[in-house]
Parts: sequence; structure tokens; C-alpha cells
Amino acid sequence: MRPQLSDAMWRGIFVACAVGLSVGASLTSLYAFVSRRPDRLVGGDLSSASEFLAFSLASTCLAMVLVGLCCWSVVRGRQTAKSAAWILAAYVSIAAWVYLSDITDAAYSDLSVPGAHPSIALAQLSWVVLACSAIALLAASVVPESKPVRGAGRISFIAASVVIAAVVPVGVGGAAAVVAHTATSAAPVPIPEEPASVGTQVAYRIESVRGMQVIPAGPGFVTYDGETVTAHDGATGAARWSTSADLADECAPSRVQSTGTSTTSVVLVGCAVDVDDPESNSYIMGVDAMTGERLWTNAENWTVRARSVTDSVAVAVSRVAADDIEIGSLDTRTGTVRWSRSAPNCFDPAGMATVDRSVVVAESCARREAVAVHVFDATSGNERRLRLPAPPAIAGAERVSAEIFAVSGASAAIRLQPDDDYGEQLSFLLDTEADTPEPLYGDATDPGYRELREGRYPGEVTQLRNMSYPDFVELLTMPGGDVRRIPGVRMLARDDLYADQIWAQVGDQSMTAAAYDGDYELVTVDRGGIVDRRVSPCGEEVEGGVTVVPGSVVLVCYPGRNDEPTRDGVEVIGLR
Repeated sequence: MRPQLSDAMWRGIFVACAVGLSVGASLTSLYAFVSRRPDRLVGGDLSSASEFLAFSLASTCLAMVLVGLCCWSVVRGRQTAKSAAWILAAYVSIAAWVYLSDITDAAYSDLSVPGAHPSIALAQLSWVVLACSAIALLAASVVPESKPVRGAGRISFIAASVVIAAVVPVGVGGAAAVVAHTATSAAPVPIPEEPASVGTQVAYRIESVRGMQVIPAGPGFVTYDGETVTAHDGATGAARWSTSADLADECAPSRVQSTGTSTTSVVLVGCAVDVDDPESNSYIMGVDAMTGERLWTNAENWTVRARSVTDSVAVAVSRVAADDIEIGSLDTRTGTVRWSRSAPNCFDPAGMATVDRSVVVAESCARREAVAVHVFDATSGNERRLRLPAPPAIAGAERVSAEIFAVSGASAAIRLQPDDDYGEQLSFLLDTEADTPEPLYGDATDPGYRELREGRYPGEVTQLRNMSYPDFVELLTMPGGDVRRIPGVRMLARDDLYADQIWAQVGDQSMTAAAYDGDYELVTVDRGGIVDRRVSPCGEEVEGGVTVVPGSVVLVCYPGRNDEPTRDGVEVIGLR
């Protein structure tokens, strides 16, 4: 027959486990509640997560007390098997509920942003630990009765409980399922100089099996394939760092932009739950272009209104808040909004853009002899108002659409067009530093919905006509506003080519890889209007987008006629 002390020892072990596990579960739930706010998050509604975690903390503390009372009864030699069985059933049910409930899904959604701690997973695991505590309690309750444990025995059980309680949060934390935002980083490197002319040497080729955007940033450029943002060295094409564009649960990545190619540049990644609904939730993440470090995540539902590349340290933003539309200026290094206010009358996002040190908003109103343009200081929000005169054919329209179709430096090109007469239009070049709007002659390019939504409208060089002509193109050079007619150049740019990469300015040369004369050509035009043609590195059947980055001129080659449908991705070619 086993000694009576053996039964007492087993009972003590089970009691120590029950108490230690319940205390450890409560400590884990406390940590989950305290650490619920994601790192470097600006704004954000965490109410669902906070309520769930507060409930979990309160209920785990109550559960700990119940386990403790039952364990005290066990130590005193009382019958507790029926109570322990009910406690086990209750804890298992609650553990199942915290994993399957819609409330848990809502809490997970709140904390699905970058920088989030595994708070919801920790709260769920705390109930698994409590269920294990209840199993230990039931085991202690069914051990054959023995004399009450006294003196040194109680001290030993208390010490064992303390050890278990201390170990549980560490073990549970290590096993928690973390919401993964995979990212790699890189050390800062010198920024290569931008080419002064279009070279003939192919420095690198990057193949992508998926469609991909190319945005100048930091010491090179970033690519975006719909899921991942990857930074590349502009001189070699080598990958430097990468980060996921998945910012939040059910939030579709919608745009990638940058603040230029300096040492302080920031890559902006935006997403929206519904890109066609301005009232849906949206997020912006700022990533250091040099290192890949995530600087901040803004969850205040702002949308950036800027070109894909802007040199401004603050960018224009807008959002729909309740029944009001707000505009503001967002600091790209901190993710905070420097100022905000209600949008001017007749606000249309197509009429809002970021220029150097300013936010420009052009009104789209009805029956106005002049179109109001608001220029806000990007830092302070101080406002200046200008007026663009409208001819009678435009002024009497039901609604005059004011669209910003190109931005470079401190200048913005604005097109006025009646919504009921697409044949009439008038364009102005606005210098926000001199407050001087000058008329532009020639038909302005028509920025598409995609370009306006993603900020992919032109910069230094803009093709004023977006249709093919048999014998010439007209180019607007900014910020000066010079308009040139280039004879002998035909264009054939399809919809997959972004407007900001149809032409690029390389030193004194304007360049395109979408010129077509039976085959696609790489065409450069110097200041004197002399045209140079060469075989495009993209191939005779393939149009290309062009952009200048530190260290090279980049061509983005889209699938040609002979590639379809066998090739869906793009090829990135660096010229030096």
C-alpha cells in the first residue's frame, strides 16, 4: 500500500499547478491588455480590441479567484470534485468562445496593423491555460482524501505555485500567434547621382512575374507588385529591403508614393477597405527609404493627395468625416497631421495636390466667372486665394471640373472643363510661390481615374495630347511652363502605362519609350528639338515606361503583343 504522504504529495502538486496556471493566465491577460496599442500607431479606433481585452482581463481574474478558493478547500481536505468539474466545463466553453466568436474577429481586425503586439492571441491562450488549471484542480479534487496539509508542506506548494505562475506568461507569450508583417532592413548607403543623359549600357534587368510599379525613392527606387514593396539600388538594381503592403485586415493596398531621393525620403504605402468609397477606412504607412524601417502607421482614415514622387516634407491629405470633408497636411517623418480644416466649397479630390511647401485645392463649382484656387502653406495651414478666369463657354456650365494634371516643383497645371461639354477646356500653369496663373495653350492631357487615384500624373514633362497624331506631339516642360511641338514623333501608349512614365526628363533631354512608328522606339528630344531614335531595349513589340532614379534611367517594359497571354509581369531595365 502506498504511504498516505504520497497521496498528499500528488494532491499538492496538482494544487500548485492549478494555482500557478490560473495566476499565470491572469498575468498574461493583464500584459495583453496593457500592450494592446500597436507601436508607432497614429490614431485608430481600438474600441473592439480594448473591450474584448478588458473583458478577458476581468474574467480571467475572476476565474483565478474561483480556482484559488477551490484549491484552498482541497488543501483543507474538503470535497470539491463536483465544483471542480463545473469549473472545468465553464472554462473550456469560454476558451472555445474566445476562439470562435465574431467579437474576437472584430478585436483581431483592430490590431491587424503593423506594429501590433499579439494581444488577442495572448488573451485567447490565457483561457487555454485556465482550462489546464481547471484540469489540475479536478485532478487534485479526486485524489484520495488525506490529512490537511500544514506547515512546511503548504510553504512548498505556495513556492511551486509562484514558480509556475512566473513561467506561464513567458511560455504563453512565446507560443502566441503573432500577426506577421514581414520586412527586411538595410544599412544606409550613398545616393548615386542621377544621369545627365540617356546611356546605352544595360546595367541590370529585373524580371517580375506580376505587374509592378516603379517609384523613385532614396538611393534608387521601390517596386510594388500588389503585395510587397521592395527597395532597389538605383545603380545596380540589387534588392535592399522589403516590406509587406498589407496594412490592415481587409484593407486593399491602393497606392505607393515617395518623398523623393534624399537621405530623409519616406515611402508612403496606402490602403483602403473600399477604394471606390471615400468614407471607408483607410491607412497610411511611412517607411524610411534608406533603411526600410517602419516609421509610423496612420489610422485616421486620411488619403494622400500627391504625385507618386514629391519632394515635400509634408503631403496633402483628405478624408470624409461624418458629413464633412476635411483636408490637411501630413508630416511624412512622423505620420501626424500638422493641420486640418473643412474642405473648400465644391471640393473634388482631382483638384487637390501637393507642391513644394504648399497644398493646392481648386474648386469644381457651377456657373462661376472665375474658378477659386486655395493655396495652403503645408506647414502652418495659412491660406491664400487665387482666381482663374473662365471664358463664357466654361463659366456658364452646370459644373466646371478643375483637375490638376501635372505637378513639378512649386508649379501645378490645372485644367478647367465643363462637365456637359468635353470639347471646351482651358488650362493654367500656377506658380504657387509667385501666385501667378498663366494660360496654357493646347489641349491638356486627360488624367485617368487610376492616375488621379494613385497620384500617377506627370511631373517635369507632360504630353499635352493623349491621343496619337500622325506627325507631332506637344510637350509641356515644368516648372517653367514651356510648350514645344515635336514633329515626326508618334505615340502609342496603352492603358497599362502610367501617365507619369510616358515621358521623363533626363538632364537636357526629354525621353520616351512609347514612341511608335511600326515598331516601338526609344526617343530622346534635346532642348533644340533635335530628335534621336534608337531601338528600345524593351523590344520592338513592347512599350515602356521611363523614369529617372539615382544611378540610372529605368525602363518598365510591359508585355508586348507577342507576349500575351503568356507573360503577365513586367521587366525593369536600368540604363547607364
